[in-house]
Amino acid sequence: MKRPHILLAAVIMLILPGCALINKRMSSWEGHHYSELIRSWGAPSRVVDDGAGGKVIVYEEYVDLGTSGRVDQWGNFHAQNNGYTRKREFFADRDGIIRRWQWHGL
Repeated sequence: MKRPHILLAAVIMLILPGCALINKRMSSWEGHHYSELIRSWGAPSRVVDDGAGGKVIVYEEYVDLGTSGRVDQWGNFHAQNNGYTRKREFFADRDGIIRRWQWHGL
């Protein structure tokens, strides 16, 4: 019964440092003009108007975790791609200054 708790604790200990690094990297752009971000990070996946005169600068990347699969009862292999999309979003005000951010996916 204690093993699930140990596994959960190990997973959390591995994830938290990654989250802290992403938070630090993202927050370092607060107060900067979004053009500086684009010069540093390159072209975003897209830039969207926020409806209030500002912009949302979106970076998306697919993280490929490889292929797995299963064999059916007839011996045929069915491949399945594994992965996820990670997203970094920066919210700039009408003057182009980054005021907040959010991210999804390590």
